[in-house]
Amino acid sequence: MQSWISKGKNLPLSADQVKSSMGSKALSELASQLGLSEDKAASKVAGALPQLINKLTPDGQVPDQAALAKRLADLLK
Repeated sequence: MQSWISKGKNLPLSADQVKSSMGSKALSELASQLGLSEDKAASKVAGALPQLINKLTPDGQVPDQAALAKRLADLLK
């Protein structure tokens, strides 16, 4: 995760890492909400999470809560 926050190259995240960190119940709920299989949902999270964290921390620092909320809102526009 640190690589996603720093200014260097983002290390990848595997679907298996997502599965083990989220737990089966949370992953099952997410997959259901997205209308995907658990494997596909884990794969989507693995692909999106490093990019999302990187975009929320462009200066290589975790911003304060207000700045983080603004950046997230800007990404969702």
